[in-house]
Amino acid sequence: MLPKVFFKHLAPALLAGLALRFFFIWRFPFYSGDTAYYEELARNWLYHGIYGFYSRGQLLPSDARGPGYPAFLAAIYFLAGTGRQAVMLAQAFVDLATCVFAAGIAARLATGASEAARSRVAIAAIWLTALCPFTANYAAVPLTEVLAVFFTTLALLIFLAPTGMEADCNTSNRDLLRGVKIWFAGGFLVGLGTLVRPETPLLLVAVLVAFWLRYWRPANWKKLTLATFWMIAGLLLPLAPWAARNALSVGRVQFLAPRYAETYGDVLPTGFYAWTKTWMFRFRDAYLFTWKLSSQPIDVINLPPYAVDSPEEFSRVTSLLEQYNRTRGMTRALDLPSSQSLSDLRCSTFFTLHFFSPPRGFLAQILEFFSSSYS
Repeated sequence: MLPKVFFKHLAPALLAGLALRFFFIWRFPFYSGDTAYYEELARNWLYHGIYGFYSRGQLLPSDARGPGYPAFLAAIYFLAGTGRQAVMLAQAFVDLATCVFAAGIAARLATGASEAARSRVAIAAIWLTALCPFTANYAAVPLTEVLAVFFTTLALLIFLAPTGMEADCNTSNRDLLRGVKIWFAGGFLVGLGTLVRPETPLLLVAVLVAFWLRYWRPANWKKLTLATFWMIAGLLLPLAPWAARNALSVGRVQFLAPRYAETYGDVLPTGFYAWTKTWMFRFRDAYLFTWKLSSQPIDVINLPPYAVDSPEEFSRVTSLLEQYNRTRGMTRALDLPSSQSLSDLRCSTFFTLHFFSPPRGFLAQILEFFSSSYS
């Protein structure tokens, strides 16, 4: 699959990539609020046999997070103890494996080129991925990103196998059997990735859309349908035990992690979320508003000017946040009449403006960054 010349660069690239990841682990380790949730799930699962959180002194099952990353942590805890250093070191090696998979993808995409061109492409890919700081730094973060990228990259490598992306009506039964194995294996890897991050099935959607568009001929419909069936079957296989466990333990069939990472029965501030979606596009605002709910006071001074349309609306927002800060909790009684009405007002009065405002602001940020970088 990979050109022979590539392997001369493999060890130097991986050693350089390992050194870069060790540097991030040594100098810039980072832990977020989600890190503690994953660690607690892993410990409770490993040492008490229950995948859940403590609530009022009782360990209760939960489906608030998918089990993929906690299972990864639990395996490391079992082998090396509960220190975060071991987790980050393990992630460094997982990330290096991802670099090799990425080089394999590059080589497969260059299949029609000469051997020398394929070698150059694969060599460039391994060095770029090994030394890219924007992905390497995630090895120093005990979160799902490294494992999610690992499964995504490996799934893409599987799907790009020659017989995997071939649905021509003249293929032999032997090639068809190989294709079935590839489709099922790719779907299975996407399913494993879904247990880590719930948006992973979007990869399978993209593969199926590309597959159907490329071979959209009546003569191929049977094989396209077969490919779709085996990809979905592979996807559901690792998700089915998780859904069955949730049905038995928490009372609902949940194939993915919940949208708001809530435990079954939690009261969600859906009105507050709906209101923030009408103006929030900067990542820092999530730290200042959404992720402070029920744990920290929210300061109205941090509210950007485009979040309100009038002095009256600003007054209503200020009143809402003052009530929240006094009670330190967004109760349903406070959330629905206040936040939801603000959201409904902005969406109904200025629907087009506020529907496009967050994407427009995000694009403006990108353009501003590039203009300042190259001016």
